[in-house]
Amino acid sequence: MVIHCSSFKDITEKYRAIFFDAYGVLKSSDKVFNGVYALLSHLKKSGKPFFIISNDASESPKKIAERYFSKEHGEVISESNIVTSGMLALKYLKQHCQGKNVAYLGPEDSAYYIEEAGNICRPIGRVDDLGWPDVVMYLDDTGYDWQQSLNRLTNLIRKKKNLVLLSPNPDLVYPVKEGVNIATGALARMIELTGKVPFIYFGKPNIRIFDYTYALAQKDVKDLKRSEVLMVGDTLATDIAGAKAAGMHALLVFTGNTTEENYEDEAKEAGILPDYFSKSVLT
Repeated sequence: MVIHCSSFKDITEKYRAIFFDAYGVLKSSDKVFNGVYALLSHLKKSGKPFFIISNDASESPKKIAERYFSKEHGEVISESNIVTSGMLALKYLKQHCQGKNVAYLGPEDSAYYIEEAGNICRPIGRVDDLGWPDVVMYLDDTGYDWQQSLNRLTNLIRKKKNLVLLSPNPDLVYPVKEGVNIATGALARMIELTGKVPFIYFGKPNIRIFDYTYALAQKDVKDLKRSEVLMVGDTLATDIAGAKAAGMHALLVFTGNTTEENYEDEAKEAGILPDYFSKSVLT
């Protein structure tokens, strides 16, 4: 049975660690929701460990944490409590792609994780020799020429065998003021259909990102059980499905991809239900 949560703070009291999605839960595409700074500050003062799990692989944890700094509340979350799909992609690059050349789709400042892995990289729009990259990483849906980059990638796949394709962010859409925008996961799937080569995904609902964050939470709470973790998300197919598969409880909020109006249809399509639902984390 799904329980309507009339008080988010009361629900958090039942759990020993809280995991948050970012976009659609704590912030929109351009700003942190009013009241979120105070909420995170309250959790920090209470000593309850909490983490942000983001499918965004275009920014470093430090840069993401800086977005949650306010003059009134100061630093409400540190970079050590930010987990991104890019961090798991970084681990993969170090383990499987050392010394390999990496082309990427996204603006030049989105290549943080590739550079951290020590790989030589360049935007796919600047790859003149189609035989040059060994790996292509899809990082962002803005800040570059989509048509040029996607066409170049399609032709690269046709000509080069054993090309490794990485898409840290599997999201199909992300919430914006006007509704939703197409995300990198949707574009990666389009390339999979045309090129017939699969991408490797790292973000939610992949259980690895939940396991990674759970291990971090256990450093704060040694005997933490998975059932004592609450994941708060706005998307059934990623946040909620991934948390449930990882043995955690899940709360769905209606401030992002899933709304009160489309909840029932999306629940049927996803085949998954949260443990709780709420209008927002600010109730």
